[in-house]
Amino acid sequence: MRDNKNVVKKVWDDYWNELDVSKKDFNLSKYRKILLNELRDELNNRDGHVNILNAGCGIDPIPLYILREYENVHVTLMDISQRCLELNKAFFKKVLSDNELGRIRYVTGDIFDMEFEESSFDIVYNTGVLEHFLDDERTKVLSEINRILKVNGLFITLNPSAQGRIYTYMKEYLENNGRWKYGPEYPIESLKEFVNDSFENYDIIEYNLDFQDSLAFLFEHNNPFISFSGRFYHILCRLDIIENISLKIFGGYILLTKIRKKQNFKNLEHS
Repeated sequence: MRDNKNVVKKVWDDYWNELDVSKKDFNLSKYRKILLNELRDELNNRDGHVNILNAGCGIDPIPLYILREYENVHVTLMDISQRCLELNKAFFKKVLSDNELGRIRYVTGDIFDMEFEESSFDIVYNTGVLEHFLDDERTKVLSEINRILKVNGLFITLNPSAQGRIYTYMKEYLENNGRWKYGPEYPIESLKEFVNDSFENYDIIEYNLDFQDSLAFLFEHNNPFISFSGRFYHILCRLDIIENISLKIFGGYILLTKIRKKQNFKNLEHS
């Protein structure tokens, strides 16, 4: 477990140190729009102060929207890479008001052992994190999220899906050609078994989506016909009916999982 974790850390340290980040890196991609809409749905049903954590934030434009739209929201961005946090901080300093900047903080931390108290957050989210870890590592991460999440809190996570045939084909293709730059990555069929080992009482919703972004991987294919076909198909998928049919046939790029932490009745009986 330790070796894989350290390999992942080095890959992403190198990635962020070498990446020349610009404003366009903070644009809302399709999966980010999906996540933002999920967060809005949750926030619209909450009153009072709301603490949100992105656990393994990477480059994250989401706070730009939720801090502007919801005055009761406080956001913590946590990542193991100090460089990554500095990139986020520099961007938000340019675009957020003083009030909004006062409601965002940056924490360098290890997702396996987060230095937050129990029941610290109402909402925890991340994208593209859990697929980098092995089975026992995923269980450990989800146990930590369970620990810091409040009762009735929500964890939302988006990860590359093993159900996405085009994505998994292109991942293997790029790996075989020495062009895969994201380190160890294990597409996820489902998180249900890991959640069951990590949460004591919960509700879970999980589904596969986002066929269109899986096509973007085809753009990197060395075969010009495959690359062109992917771009053409990508345009066609702007029509919802085309994307929905394709999703059913080929699967999507993203597995969306939402976990609602519920009261542990065993603890209530002993209290």
